[in-house]
Amino acid sequence: MKKNRKIRAFTLLEVLVSMAVFTVLMLALMQFFGAAQKIWTGTGQKNIMYENARVAMDLMSRDLQCAFYEWDRVPFLYTANDPSTSYDKIAFVTASGRVPNTNCISRLCEMQYYVGTAANLNYLMVTCTGEKTDANLDNTANWDFYRNSGSIGVAAAVFSTADTAQQVIPYVTGLKFSCYDKNMNSLSATPGFFPYSVKIDLTLLDRESYIKWVAMPSGGGDSSSDSSTTKTFRQNNERTFSRMVILGEKGQTAN
Repeated sequence: MKKNRKIRAFTLLEVLVSMAVFTVLMLALMQFFGAAQKIWTGTGQKNIMYENARVAMDLMSRDLQCAFYEWDRVPFLYTANDPSTSYDKIAFVTASGRVPNTNCISRLCEMQYYVGTAANLNYLMVTCTGEKTDANLDNTANWDFYRNSGSIGVAAAVFSTADTAQQVIPYVTGLKFSCYDKNMNSLSATPGFFPYSVKIDLTLLDRESYIKWVAMPSGGGDSSSDSSTTKTFRQNNERTFSRMVILGEKGQTAN
């Protein structure tokens, strides 16, 4: 006759030890997955930053390469350290595929790129201004290169007036344009000669680093007012992207 084995229940001590081991394993798994999620999130934000840089560089490069040139009539404006933003600004006439309104009769538009302030703080901004805003009215206050017969700086385009600005990418902490002639001599940052090439330096932060930077003392989104600690944090986390855009020889023999 087969005898049944008696089933013994766990003691309280054994249950407590098992729960302790299970808790330790769960904590280890949570730490592992937490670290993995943090790395994944950080990598995703870096990828977004790189993609934003590519989009901005492609947009500016394409507009620069399609820039319109006419000797002594159409200016090329490059402002170093624009007082309103402490960043560079560039403005030029280009053949654009995105005219600002349906009243424009030409694809030639005045394009500006700069870093925004106030509600557009640290955004790369662009304005695209056509020669007309009304079907029956010449938009001479903005841009009228057809009837402009004056020389540069006299009756040339009014670069300070533009159509509504649009945001391109966020978290910009640096924007620099360097203009050169065909011998790679630097050109002055004033309305003047059409450059042979333009070097763009665009500096960005990822979203998480930008939020931390803005919240730091003496931060506030203005790199020119950074304290030493804030500046160190920003410089350790930002990335600078550079591109040389060749506009080529378009008859600018004076430079």
